[in-house]
Amino acid sequence: MRRPRILLATPKPSVARRFHGRLERLGYRVAAAVHHGEDALAIARSLSPDLALVDEAIEAPDGITTSDTLLFNLSVPVVLMASRSPDRTAAREQAASSLGVVSRRCTDRMLCSAIELAMHRHGLQSVLDRSRSRFRTLFEASGTGAVVVETDGVVSDCNTAFASLLGYSSCAQVRGRRLEDFLYRPKQEQRRRLTVPVPAPRAGERPFRHQEGRPVWISEEVVPLVNPLTGREQRLHTFHDVTERRQVEILFHSLAFTDPLTGLPNRRFLEAAAPGVLEMLPQEGQRAALAFLDLVGFKEINDRLGHRAGDRVLREVGRRLEGVLRDNDQAARFGGDEFVVLLAGLVSRDEARIAAERVIARLAEPYEVDGRSVRILARAGVAIAPDQGTELTKLVDHADYAVTQAKASGGSVVIISEA
Repeated sequence: MRRPRILLATPKPSVARRFHGRLERLGYRVAAAVHHGEDALAIARSLSPDLALVDEAIEAPDGITTSDTLLFNLSVPVVLMASRSPDRTAAREQAASSLGVVSRRCTDRMLCSAIELAMHRHGLQSVLDRSRSRFRTLFEASGTGAVVVETDGVVSDCNTAFASLLGYSSCAQVRGRRLEDFLYRPKQEQRRRLTVPVPAPRAGERPFRHQEGRPVWISEEVVPLVNPLTGREQRLHTFHDVTERRQVEILFHSLAFTDPLTGLPNRRFLEAAAPGVLEMLPQEGQRAALAFLDLVGFKEINDRLGHRAGDRVLREVGRRLEGVLRDNDQAARFGGDEFVVLLAGLVSRDEARIAAERVIARLAEPYEVDGRSVRILARAGVAIAPDQGTELTKLVDHADYAVTQAKASGGSVVIISEA
């Protein structure tokens, strides 16, 4: 059986002779016995001993420096030899590199135990280092973003793929921060504005914030881990960028709520988005008005100049509605020549009437179609919420009835429904 080779480094010849004999008697082989630190390092580079027994009193360089270089640079485990009791020696406190400390007067049993324990600890550390190296290689080589998170939510490690995913140049910019801090949280909209309902994300998907401020949609999987050194629980999060697919889903979802001719929201959009705003009106002590618009004279333009001319007029109607409304109002095309406007944040019926008359006046201005100037008028029936309720269908019915009354009166008349 191969005997472990020991490098013995001590400045005292008497100590060297005594320990040389003891080591041989205990079954070890002394590969070399040197008196200076430089010699110890040179022998270690050429012979690669299994362990170095280094006297703390050695010089050129000193015992601590020699010990550090042997272990960290040459991967040779070290047991320090102390001139005093190991419990009181400065070497125990100074040399993080030593895997054991014995005194010059230690027993054979203590010496053997220190050497065997040091070689065993060094072997375990080597196995752990190789395992870490393999893990780091796989961790970094994967094109999938990966993050190790502690139980308190702090990122203890991440790979380059994850850092790049969020626009960071190095993992150091990610480590030490909470994973939740990287989530994308859009700013709260201060204005009351109807928005297109967004399709719910798939299970395990959520938006993270790119360094530039934009959202990055990520599919996330979580696996529980245990730190082999501390025994503490951790979580391994792996991430796949699904932003492009998510954007396509939102686009197609949005198209379902948009009128393709005018670009305005359609009836489906209003039915999906308005209830959330209308139902809050009684609690907030506010009013809203729903104006149902009927274009007068549009059919004649369509019949006389053709459908393309009619489409141009409808597109211009949509453009004018968006231009004349306030930021928190919303226009929608219900179909044909019917448009609906939801006016939010009102305090009185008179304010609703004035707003609707402003819309009608803008729509009554001339339209240029194929070099011709044409005119249409508009009628508006207005229902007030919550006076006539907060259900969109009831408000539309009230406003539609008011339009019928407007037609009977003739001209562009705004009638506030009293139903």
